[in-house]
Amino acid sequence: MALVFTKKSEISLFNLTGSDRLGRYITLLSIKYPVASVVIACLLGFIAPGIAFVEGNWSNPSLELDVVRDLGWWNQFLLAFPALVYLSGAYLGAFPRTLRHLVNAGVILASEAEWKAIRRSTKDFVSHPAVSYFPYFFGLLVATASTLLFLTGNSWIDVRFFLAGWLVPFQVFLLYYFLAYIALRIVSVYLVLSKLFRLNVNIQPFHADGCGGLKSLSNQSSRLTVTTIAFGVIITIAMYTNIAIYELNPFGVYNLLMFSVYVVVAVLSFFLPLYATSTSMQAAKQHLIGLITEREEKLGSEQNLSKPDQKNLNEYGEEDLKALLSLKQTVRAMQVWPFTPGAIVRFFGSVAIPILVISVQVLVNL
Repeated sequence: MALVFTKKSEISLFNLTGSDRLGRYITLLSIKYPVASVVIACLLGFIAPGIAFVEGNWSNPSLELDVVRDLGWWNQFLLAFPALVYLSGAYLGAFPRTLRHLVNAGVILASEAEWKAIRRSTKDFVSHPAVSYFPYFFGLLVATASTLLFLTGNSWIDVRFFLAGWLVPFQVFLLYYFLAYIALRIVSVYLVLSKLFRLNVNIQPFHADGCGGLKSLSNQSSRLTVTTIAFGVIITIAMYTNIAIYELNPFGVYNLLMFSVYVVVAVLSFFLPLYATSTSMQAAKQHLIGLITEREEKLGSEQNLSKPDQKNLNEYGEEDLKALLSLKQTVRAMQVWPFTPGAIVRFFGSVAIPILVISVQVLVNL
């Protein structure tokens, strides 16, 4: 029996939010009101600076770090958190529609019982205590560490002297909690796809989308592009700060490590969910090549030839063999990844932003 998707619920197929109410509320808000949710996320980043403004610390030369000079704050709460909120709606909200497209394209042929089993295992994963509580633990850990770090400096978020400092741990917690929350949901997408593509699927090598009928999966991963660009800008600002303010080597260990972590995380986020389909696409390709080879052999046996070739085309059916050879060449060139070259160019173009900007800065200063 084919799976029936409800039209009203955007996440009715797979509840990737699990039992985490905070993450669920943020995700649902982002799905239903994408622009408003991003605006709210941006405004949250101005709460502590607003209090600091009242306290006279918006621009305060007597402090080692005031609000204006705190690029790390604006990086995290004016760029990173809104980008994550956007991603939760654009990526998680689109996942059921992606699966619907795969069903409509005739790619996924799972039975109702198989769908239910995968839904149940997905729910068990996202509702597991380790998955549910790790984002909270991670958020608390980073919030505590950042609070202790700024106790040793004369900054606008020092809780010993300024009220604004008491709000910072809550906002740091929310950012890093949600970062871990999103990362675990991307892993859950990979787990769902890997289970589905171990079942009976129908990869279509000559599908019009050029991806074997899986272009919706490529579009799913492409939704990460905006967030990748946002974090690319964040890394660029952080690297520029290290160069311009702290006078570090542009391609020193710290900058290269920070850029490397960014690239690794971005690549894994983009490619990991798609990796689950590569085995099925490779199997479909090999199966089709086998069918063509079998047809060639049959054609040769009909003409009493051990191996048909160009020299005896006229003897056993020139047009048939030409068609088979052309088809085999086309199949051999078929890609076994569900994305187009354009999607790859856009992704790596966004990832390359930090290194390009820093390289230009270095060249300008030569």
